[in-house]
Amino acid sequence: MKDASEFWREIAATDLTSNDPTKEVRLALRTTIFGQGWRCAEFFDTRAETVSDMRNRHLIDADGLDYLSVGFIVEGGRVSENAGVTTDSAVAGQFFVFEGARPGRFRSRRDRALYLAIRREHLVAAVGDARLDAPLLATRVATSPVGPLIREHLLSMARHFARLTPIQQAFILNQAVDLVVLAIVTFGNGLAGNLPLSSLVEPARTYIAQNLRDSSLNPERVAKALGISRATLYRAFRQQGGGIAQTIRDARLEKAKELLESSPRDVSISEIALQCGILDTVNFSRQFRRRFGLSPTDHRLERFSPTRRVNEP
Repeated sequence: MKDASEFWREIAATDLTSNDPTKEVRLALRTTIFGQGWRCAEFFDTRAETVSDMRNRHLIDADGLDYLSVGFIVEGGRVSENAGVTTDSAVAGQFFVFEGARPGRFRSRRDRALYLAIRREHLVAAVGDARLDAPLLATRVATSPVGPLIREHLLSMARHFARLTPIQQAFILNQAVDLVVLAIVTFGNGLAGNLPLSSLVEPARTYIAQNLRDSSLNPERVAKALGISRATLYRAFRQQGGGIAQTIRDARLEKAKELLESSPRDVSISEIALQCGILDTVNFSRQFRRRFGLSPTDHRLERFSPTRRVNEP
């Protein structure tokens, strides 16, 4: 039967090599890991009491993996080293970056980390090679207005990812990668380079979905959260054949429809509208009918009608 340190080396971190731990460290090591991959990236939720791992030239040449791990510490802390020099350290709440194609070592203690291992070729295609200097990436992500969105997105993935279908997982994982791409080129007070407009749409949709309950959510708020001008945000959505204001309205209506179908009947339609950031219930009813063909009241009656329940499979 394998002990915890052997599990970490052989299962959870096949692309790393661990120092032969002392008996004391072996007894202290308690590791769990959840991982899911899709095309350009993998998502990991790891917990470990004590880990000291390294990626040496032999491993790099053997497996050919070239990735950047971008994430943040939920609990504990870790230190990354290259050639014996500390290149990155992070404690709870801070971002870290580990470069898979560079020899190096990381040490963690009582650590829980959420991170994306993103293939370098994908990042190079999105932002260019010049921006992928690992020691600077954690700072770029941390100082980007998108940084808080990445934290919330990864925490939400950790809570719900295992219950999603593979298609849903792929969609959510790709959203997370898009947020990281946006953070790499967006830090400080604004854009740090020419960002393709198409790269702004999914991060904006993510921010909208996470803030629907706020009745003050509007295009200006979304643009500010992403660190771009309102005009740039409008151009990005026009390029995709839609509008940012309409996207917010549609997201609220879709959420209201979902709540009408899942909430108990004693929850009023006004309460549901408020949960979606909608204060004008009269206008809400008109917009809902225009989008779905029924008023909120009629949609709920159809949902709970005895005939519908009998006929449903």
